[in-house]
Amino acid sequence: MTRFMTREEIQEHLVDQLSWDEQELYQQFIDLSLNRVFIGKIFVIYTLPMVGSVPDVISNLRVTAVNIVEGDIVVSVLDLKTGATSKISYLPELLCGYDIFASVPSECMVMKVFKKNGRGDVIDGGLTAGLLIRHRMKPEFKRTGFVYCLGLSDFKRMFGDDARRAFEKLEMMVRLEEGEG
Repeated sequence: MTRFMTREEIQEHLVDQLSWDEQELYQQFIDLSLNRVFIGKIFVIYTLPMVGSVPDVISNLRVTAVNIVEGDIVVSVLDLKTGATSKISYLPELLCGYDIFASVPSECMVMKVFKKNGRGDVIDGGLTAGLLIRHRMKPEFKRTGFVYCLGLSDFKRMFGDDARRAFEKLEMMVRLEEGEG
């Protein structure tokens, strides 16, 4: 008797497509979250240097495209610090080289988004889709020594005033680096 694969079986099949080393690495990542993505969405890549400290923002990522290519959903992401890009689809991969895996869910609804401009005219807002992000540790645990990735609004919600201080600290580091060059 033929049957459809479950989500878990599909995800397992996709992970089996990775190299042996990538599979071993992927299995070390335990936290999985689903994020809605659209063109312009910002993600914050950060670490926590000490328990209870202001997060160290490593970089920001911006979603630059959500496309359907040969029937597959592809999410393009730009690292605003390094300029590196990732084109993410169903096969899990490291997100812009950081210690975070990302993939498009095997069952993913793509929606067309429309916006209103300043004059009230309806304009094309692009596509929106899902993005799975897999961390080594849940961001809510706030453990040191791990790299995390949260959407900008989730980052602000989790860290409150410390989010503002983290971005001020990042701006200061950028100015110092530019002054040295």
